[in-house]
Amino acid sequence: MVNKGFDAFNSVRLFKLFYRRGFINKVLKKYRSLTHRPHIFKYKKAMKYFITQEDSNSDVFPTIIPNWDHTPRSRSGGNLLQDSTPEVFKEHLENVFSVLKNKTGERFCFIKSWNEWGEGNYIEPDLKYGLKYLEIFKEIKEKYNKECNIHVSVID
Repeated sequence: MVNKGFDAFNSVRLFKLFYRRGFINKVLKKYRSLTHRPHIFKYKKAMKYFITQEDSNSDVFPTIIPNWDHTPRSRSGGNLLQDSTPEVFKEHLENVFSVLKNKTGERFCFIKSWNEWGEGNYIEPDLKYGLKYLEIFKEIKEKYNKECNIHVSVID
């Protein structure tokens, strides 16, 4: 991590995924802008970018990302994750909490976001999955809190 004068930082790698600058991505971005289609990623594939080895550092706090859909606000120029389900979200939580379990010092992570309905990024109850996201979150947090104390905050 480059020292910018901060004691620690919260890693949110969602946007890095959307703005990769390889040649193919540049071509696809141009194509999407011509056809007015948003940038779509499968949640299960995208989540492997959310947590990296850097999150193991004591001064890096990882982020839990339940989903993302920016198309209601930015329409065809938006980015979205597709096919987030409670089961796949559980895998993501396991990744985050296993990194936290092995940390020394403070064990913090953040949820992006708890209730951001405008961006399809929430874990609150809904008609499709009911309480499932919250139940899974509670299950995984309790599982890891038996071994170590983990603190979770919400960022919007």
